[in-house]
Amino acid sequence: DRFEHHDRHSAAVKSVPKKGGAGKYGWGKAGDEVVDMDAGVEVDEEEYPDPEEVMTDPQPQTPDEALTKISELAAGALIMGDLDVSLKSLGPKGGLRVAEMVKRNSSLMRLNLAANDIHSEGVVAVAEALRDNNNIQVLNLHANHAGPEGAMAIAEMLKVNRTLLDLEMSCNDIGPTGAIAIAEAVKNNPTLTKLNLALNHIGPDAGSALADLVFSNKALVDLNLHGAHLGPAAGTQLGLALRENRCISRLHLVDNNLGMEGLRALVDALKVNSSITDLPMWSNFDFHHGPEKEQLEE
Repeated sequence: DRFEHHDRHSAAVKSVPKKGGAGKYGWGKAGDEVVDMDAGVEVDEEEYPDPEEVMTDPQPQTPDEALTKISELAAGALIMGDLDVSLKSLGPKGGLRVAEMVKRNSSLMRLNLAANDIHSEGVVAVAEALRDNNNIQVLNLHANHAGPEGAMAIAEMLKVNRTLLDLEMSCNDIGPTGAIAIAEAVKNNPTLTKLNLALNHIGPDAGSALADLVFSNKALVDLNLHGAHLGPAAGTQLGLALRENRCISRLHLVDNNLGMEGLRALVDALKVNSSITDLPMWSNFDFHHGPEKEQLEE
């Protein structure tokens, strides 16, 4: 999903989708749709407990309330479908407590930990707890300073976890090393349908691994690589991968320095790929009008 840069934390945490933007393939100005943890995640409602038995409200409002709720869930005192402890300054120690809760609680299905500065220590602990977890389907780790170490732990978890459907990892400084690890893990993951790696300082070194993910994966429908700065070669590789992929419907490639070469490969892929319904690609080439833009739009 697209981000509102003036307030990236609250945009990713308080998810209210807004219509707008630049059309099907995003040639114009970026719209104002923000991250929606639930969008694009199809879950069998029959797998949920009775709604009367699942507590989803009220959510904790302060850091102390968040830690209390985490402890209660860890002790099995509550049945709760969703837990939103975003923006609660939990820190690494709070991340460790969340990990213990994840190990012990079997009712939680959606967990929002966005913008808590749990750092790699907390992310590693949560990832390890999720290796054997069979209930959490949506996980938001936006803006937690996971770094490459945290990303690699997430990758190891994705190799064995078959419950998680939606993973939000934007703004975590995972770099090319973390991106490559996650891409290689997701390549063979048959259940994850939505992955957000936006704004992670990924760079062109991870381009081949991400293209291989698009080529090989048979489950992912929404991949966000906004601001990955992948470069023209990666754009070409992604275009070739999209010729074979029939699962992804939404691929976010805004601000990736794709240049004319990369954009042309992606546009050519659209001629044979009928699965893509949304391919935002603005801020990839410095032109506003002229024969190059007209040619690509055709």
